[in-house]
Amino acid sequence: MRLAAGNNHSCVVRTDGALRCWGGNSVGQLGNGGTADATSPVTPTGLGSGVVAVAAGNAHTCAITQGGGVKCWGDNLNGQLGDGSSTQRNTPVEVVGLSSGVTTLEAGDNHTCAGLASGGVRCWGWGTSGQLGQDGGSSQVPVAVVGLPAGTTATSIAAGYRHTCATLSNGATYCWGRNNEGQLGIGNNTTSRTAVLPVGLGSGSIHTAAGGAHTCVATAGGPRCFGLNNAGQLGNGTTANSNVPVEVQGFTGSTATRMAVGGSHSCGLTPEGGVRCWGLNQDGQLGINDPDVNNTTSARSVNGLSSGQVEISSGVSHTCSLASNGSVRCWGANDSGQLGNGTTTKSFTPVAVVGI
Repeated sequence: MRLAAGNNHSCVVRTDGALRCWGGNSVGQLGNGGTADATSPVTPTGLGSGVVAVAAGNAHTCAITQGGGVKCWGDNLNGQLGDGSSTQRNTPVEVVGLSSGVTTLEAGDNHTCAGLASGGVRCWGWGTSGQLGQDGGSSQVPVAVVGLPAGTTATSIAAGYRHTCATLSNGATYCWGRNNEGQLGIGNNTTSRTAVLPVGLGSGSIHTAAGGAHTCVATAGGPRCFGLNNAGQLGNGTTANSNVPVEVQGFTGSTATRMAVGGSHSCGLTPEGGVRCWGLNQDGQLGINDPDVNNTTSARSVNGLSSGQVEISSGVSHTCSLASNGSVRCWGANDSGQLGNGTTTKSFTPVAVVGI
C-alpha cells in the first residue's frame, strides 16, 4: 500500500517514489533522525525516492523499496524492525534476509509481516500470542508462517494487536494469533499459532485489514467483519462480538475494494472510490462530521469523500484516504499531528494533509 496510518503517525508514498511521514515521533517512527513530532510531512532518511509501499504499526514504520527489499525504523523493543536487535532506530535499517522479493507488507502493534513473490509470508517482532504464525515466541528476524497453502502468495496482509491475517492469490483469507474475541473468525475463541481459515472465507476474498481485536475482509459479496464489537466496529447493527464473519450493514449489495481497520472502528472503500466507516467515533475517526455521534453500528459515508479515493488506512483513532490525484485527507484524533494539517486539533471531517 502507498498509504499507512499507525497509532499516532501516518505515511504516504508519492507518485515519484518519495516517502513522507508525519505525526508522533517519540521513538523515531518518522525515520528522519530525530524524535520530535511533526504536524506536517517529513522525509525519512534516505527514502526521498525508490519507495513502492509503506506500513505503519504502533510506533514503528516499514517500507518496501524498489527491488523488493524492506527497511524499518522506530520502536524495536520486541524486534519488530527485523534487524536482529532490540535497538530503537531513528533512521531506516534493513530487515535481515529480506533484501529482495517482497511484494506486500503490514505492521501490527509490535510485529511486522511481509509476503514474498516466491510464496508464503514471513513475520517478525512480538510473537507471544502466535501472531508470527509459528510455534515459537518473539523473533528479531523474519520467520515463516506455518499453515498457509503451498503455491499461493499474499495479496494483502493485515496485522492487528496480537493477530495477523493474509488474503492469498487463490482468494482465501487465513488468520493466526490471539483469538480471545473471535478475531480469527474460525467459530471459536481458541488462539492459533499457525494459519487457520475463517468460516466462509475459502474463496472470494479481495483485501483484509486488522485492528485491535477485530478483522474485516473485502469479499466479492461485500465486506465481512469478525471479532470484538463493543463499539459496533463489525458494522452488523449490533454491539455483540462475533467469532464468525458477519455482513456489514450499509454495504449491502456493494463490493468493498479495500478495508481499513483501527482500534475500534472500520472503513471500506467503494468501487466508486467513496469511503464508508463504522464503529467508534469519539475522536471523529469515522469522518461523518457529527461530534454528537459516539459510535455507529452500520456503515456511514465519510463527509465529502463519495468518489475519487484509491486507498484508505486507519490508525488507532484516525483514518487517512489517498485520492487518485495523489492528495491525502485525514480525520480523527490529532494529538501528535497525525492528520498532517499543521495542527494538533482533532477533526470530525476530512482535512487536507499539507506539504506532501
